[in-house]
Amino acid sequence: MRSAIACALLALTLTMTMATTAAAGTPSCWRFRHDRQISRCFIVRAAEHYHQSRSQALYIAWRESRYHYRVSNGSSGAAGLYQFMPTTWAHSPYHSHSPYNPRWAALAAMWYWAHGGKFHWNA
Repeated sequence: MRSAIACALLALTLTMTMATTAAAGTPSCWRFRHDRQISRCFIVRAAEHYHQSRSQALYIAWRESRYHYRVSNGSSGAAGLYQFMPTTWAHSPYHSHSPYNPRWAALAAMWYWAHGGKFHWNA
């Protein structure tokens, strides 16, 4: 009985790991060592997902945070890769995640852009 449970747990763990690391054989953005590389990877994927300009997405993130996704502005409360204001983040479909996670920040920014919200960044 224990071995059957152990096998089931192992299979579930492997399935979850494979599902979360990459879709269709795409390597994880977390494989990179440096924040800037991680950020650029997530930005490019999010831009492609929402059919937005990769170069503009990269430029705005560079301008806002220099690709450092852990940054915040103490005076305004802006957070993360795209320096989301708390109210802007709260209205994104990714609000249940952290704005400091580059995956969700890039997806949220590109979602806003795809839905007419590029003005948030004065692009």
